[in-house]
Amino acid sequence: MEPELFSQAGMEISCRKFSQRINSETDHRGPSFNVSMKSRYESCDFQTKTLLLSYPVEEYMRNPAGVMHGGAVAGAMDIAMGSLTFYMSGEYLTPTINLNVSYERPIATGKRLFVEASCYACGKTMAYASAKAWVEGNPDKIVASASGTYYTASGVR
Repeated sequence: MEPELFSQAGMEISCRKFSQRINSETDHRGPSFNVSMKSRYESCDFQTKTLLLSYPVEEYMRNPAGVMHGGAVAGAMDIAMGSLTFYMSGEYLTPTINLNVSYERPIATGKRLFVEASCYACGKTMAYASAKAWVEGNPDKIVASASGTYYTASGVR
């Protein structure tokens, strides 16, 4: 018997399943952007409505200054918040409506980036989320933060 979706156990199953799904998005055109980010499920908390994902910061993600490109940072934040709003919406795809990212510190390649997403409201048509990111070993030094709005009425699973 599967646990209820809206429980700690249900959230863990849903978030792990969605993480595997986005890491294998491939069709006749090849792998999607999500696949290239190589997100890894770390943990989730049903009580606080949070999800923690991590990403390897690889050389191909660097900008001309040699640090993680802003687009890759935004992608990591969006994937984490989108994954959480997918769960919060009852497992419906939640396309991004708006994404606002603040870049606070450079992110060196060769490290692991951790992104914790929080969902503070989820209704019939929209969900609102925020995220904060840090580099492995430095959870108190936020390197980026974001807020996002997601469409929850797609009807697509």
